[in-house]
Amino acid sequence: MKIYTLIICLSALALRLGATTYTPSAFTGQAIQDAITNACADTYGGSVHLPAGTYNITAPLTLTSSKNIRIYGDGAANTILRCTAANINVLNFSFTTQAHTAHLRDFTIRADQNCDTAIKITYPSTPTIYGANGLDLEPGNIRHISPGSQIKNVTITKSSTYRFSKGIYLTASWNTRILNCSILGNDGGLSNPTSANAVGAAITFAFRSCNSVVDGGTIANWETGIDVLYPPAPFTPVKVKANPEDPFDVYPHEGIWATGINISKVKYGFRYIMPNGYPTINRHIGGCIISECNITTYSDSSNIGIWAEPTYVSIIRGNYINSSGYGIIYSGEANSITANNLTTGCIVGKYPPVYTNDSTMFERSTGNTINNNNFTTPNSYVIWLFSNVNWNKVVYNQNSNILNQGVNNHISHNP
Repeated sequence: MKIYTLIICLSALALRLGATTYTPSAFTGQAIQDAITNACADTYGGSVHLPAGTYNITAPLTLTSSKNIRIYGDGAANTILRCTAANINVLNFSFTTQAHTAHLRDFTIRADQNCDTAIKITYPSTPTIYGANGLDLEPGNIRHISPGSQIKNVTITKSSTYRFSKGIYLTASWNTRILNCSILGNDGGLSNPTSANAVGAAITFAFRSCNSVVDGGTIANWETGIDVLYPPAPFTPVKVKANPEDPFDVYPHEGIWATGINISKVKYGFRYIMPNGYPTINRHIGGCIISECNITTYSDSSNIGIWAEPTYVSIIRGNYINSSGYGIIYSGEANSITANNLTTGCIVGKYPPVYTNDSTMFERSTGNTINNNNFTTPNSYVIWLFSNVNWNKVVYNQNSNILNQGVNNHISHNP
């Protein structure tokens, strides 16, 4: 396994060092498209450099490829892609396997019409088995040997009047890194926006977007900061074999990490909820981490800082959440909510159950820990909403009341 990993990494490095760089011949979308097409015609893929300037985009920039592509500008303040066509995806990329990637960095995409999505990257919904594309799939440790797509130092913004409906939209994107991006402005150009005016999500992980990270950056003026979407019901987990003797299920999402992000003027800072009609399955979102984020919702209605249900072995840690409604709503199994500063309370086991076809839902609100959180509004509640929410721990939470409707919950050291 170590030798195989080394071969892949060295091969990827060699290809990147040898890749040809193409530069658009003019400040137009067509010139960028020509450069992308030429880069993808290279044997191993190539790079596109966007020199400083403003490029008028009048049609989607598309790619359907089994190659790697790198597109980079001269800084978000200097290289501007100005979208002047309504209802398009500005960068619309589709890859044939999870082993091929897009690296995008150091430019701005600006909506000068009402556009659909700034960056859309799509992979096949069923991952290729181990050995075909460098995937190392192990129960509880889904990871990717070769690096995934990366979006770094990219700004997505609006003009004074127009906006994007979605910022970054990823489908089945494994091991993706979104680093230090600024995704702003879906408020319809209003001077005093509210949650009723905001639509869409700054970042969307759709359908098996596994082992992905959002690190740093700014999100503002959206309905949802980070949205994790289920595929339409009914959904059946896919059996993937790390080896012929070790099959296991891949569920919609595993291992999404959001850290160090400033999120403001949103209805939901982070949202992951199961829609009605889903069958009973053992795990839903697993290993999610939301840490050290600053989340401030709109103040006009009952908005939610973090809404994640059901989750499994997830960590919500060290966040500052200023919400007009609930700080955190979650249900699930073996989760940890630790060292957060919240203006409002937590809920375990939301009402009514959104996954009404799942008869074992109540049993999953079990084995969770709510520990050492600070509620800045006195008498905020940590709430257990169902009588059979069992075996949870609530300890060392400042300025909180405990509404305990469960049994066998560990509740101690609360002032």
